[in-house]
Amino acid sequence: MEIDYQLRPKRFLWRLVPGSNTTAQAIYPNIYLPKSVYENLTSSSPKTEYLAVLEHEKVHIKSQKRLGLIKSFFMYLFNSNFRFEEELAAYKVQIKILKQNKQKFHLNKIAKHLSGPMYLWSTSYKNALERLQNI
Repeated sequence: MEIDYQLRPKRFLWRLVPGSNTTAQAIYPNIYLPKSVYENLTSSSPKTEYLAVLEHEKVHIKSQKRLGLIKSFFMYLFNSNFRFEEELAAYKVQIKILKQNKQKFHLNKIAKHLSGPMYLWSTSYKNALERLQNI
């Protein structure tokens, strides 16, 4: 199933969102990217690491389309288990791409993000690491 989405460079208002200078965000049908990532992905030879990030965000776009943007937003914001499972599914795709292309990835770093403020403490570090190791 092909999904419709648009890549967008982040503009001024994104600076007001903590941590958004270095991360991508999906808000159906747009994927918002830091300027350098956007420029790389729209170039003739994008980096594998950014292609993997794009696939991560496309998982979110697909979920938002299926559930509806408002329901998806509220579930993501207020249901930590939903948020964790959404991110785990997205990281699974991202890690697969990195692994296939012999790129480095650090499960402990991802687990720290999943269990920290970036993902609103969606789970414990131990649980995040165990689940990532089972991917």
